Amino acid sequence: MKKNIELDSKFTLDFLKSNTLSIEELLNKAEYSEQDLFSLIEERDDLIENYIKSNEVPDRHFLEQELSNNEKLLTILKPLLKQTEKQLHHFVRGRKAVKNYK
Repeated sequence: MKKNIELDSKFTLDFLKSNTLSIEELLNKAEYSEQDLFSLIEERDDLIENYIKSNEVPDRHFLEQELSNNEKLLTILKPLLKQTEKQLHHFVRGRKAVKNYK
């Protein structure tokens, strides 16, 4: 499920460029691993958190851009999470049905 998304901007700081590029490349593939996506987003979150903690006055433009990027990522992740929830629900129902037949 290919998603055209751009997360890199003139405000993206150097420490985040590699991660941002990896997320963009993954999302722009026709098929990708949700686990790989979640790992990259978790890494991204850690990088940004460390940046905020280590800077008394973080770059405001950078933070605003990353907030916007978070919103873009959420629009992609919400349907994936709902789909995973449905799959889990069907799995649990199937498991209960198997137990009833035993």
